[in-house]
Amino acid sequence: MAEYTADIGKKKGEKVDYALIKDSKPIIFIEVKHHEETLSNHGTQLHRYFGTTLETKIGVLTNGIEYQFFSDIENQNTMDSEPFFTFNLESPKVKSEVVSIKKFIQHTFNIDEVIDFAEKNKIKTSIQNLLKKELENPSDDFVKYFIDKLTDKKKTPNLIQTYKEICKVAFNSMITDLAKEKITNTLSNLQNKTEIETNEKSDEEQIITTEEEMQAFFIIQAIGAEIPEISVNDITYKDTLSYFNILYKNKVTQWICRLKITDRIKRVEFKHNGKKIDLEELSDLYKYKTEIFEAIKQYL
Repeated sequence: MAEYTADIGKKKGEKVDYALIKDSKPIIFIEVKHHEETLSNHGTQLHRYFGTTLETKIGVLTNGIEYQFFSDIENQNTMDSEPFFTFNLESPKVKSEVVSIKKFIQHTFNIDEVIDFAEKNKIKTSIQNLLKKELENPSDDFVKYFIDKLTDKKKTPNLIQTYKEICKVAFNSMITDLAKEKITNTLSNLQNKTEIETNEKSDEEQIITTEEEMQAFFIIQAIGAEIPEISVNDITYKDTLSYFNILYKNKVTQWICRLKITDRIKRVEFKHNGKKIDLEELSDLYKYKTEIFEAIKQYL
């Protein structure tokens, strides 16, 4: 519902841009700003609307590019000052964040699950922010943890300061090593993928569909077309290094028969009964109309 009325105390006619309604009650308020607006300047407006109804547990502030999701985790019916989740369409993390956005799909939306996600995500974000702060500028308490683990020396100001400098170097080195490891693994995976694709392409380049194979295909296609429910185009083929496969509707899992045709061998194998039949001439396929009919009809 657009322009939803959210009266605040004696102040009437206050309207939130959008309210998402469930069972005739607003459960999510959405405040929308221009795409050039900085969202941090507009949180107070959504904060005012948030407490006007007990049912509303989620507030969304967006400029169409960035979406900030708020709840009332710290104080019930009072919107938190910080979002529990932020989704930015221009962010490199957008693909991984889609998993979280899926929680808001209409037909699967569950407010209890969303609130649980909000609480856990807020804690996770707080931990990340604390760690980032400590890694950049270790506090005395943080450094004392390592002193306790690594030495029995008295925690003098000089020792604490020494450990602070060492911690900074150690953390930066660790982060650099992790980044290098990540990049190395990514490059290795890309190289492996490229080698696999190259090998697959090499295999495809070795495949040569012969005139005899096409002749056999046309015979089976013509036989299949005699079935009233079948169109000529339903019978297709896929050539491989091992077999010439006759397929139903171009699906490799729905193969009708496999042909092995060389200078020495002319053989047809049927999927439905497992029969392997040697042929003297390709025209002998007409002798096995019944098998071909049965092989096709298994997919009807």
